[in-house]
Amino acid sequence: MRSASQVAGGVATDRGADRLDSAIDYPLLVSVGWDLTTQTFTPDRDHPLLGYPVCLVLGCELEAWDAGGLCTSCRDLFRASGAD
Repeated sequence: MRSASQVAGGVATDRGADRLDSAIDYPLLVSVGWDLTTQTFTPDRDHPLLGYPVCLVLGCELEAWDAGGLCTSCRDLFRASGAD
């Protein structure tokens, strides 16, 4: 696994960066969705703490933070249809 200083291209070489690097639990981050190669965090949508609801529209797989269970795009389409 690459350390924080390696991710930053060796820029972070001070003692604070080393302390931060030693405090990061990289195996835990990877187990909950951190990809070291792409530097992206994609937690499983069913994770009890980090997960997210999925839009209720059939075939839509986007995050649905709207109280009605729709993603922003589907909510906007629904409102524009006049069915709201």
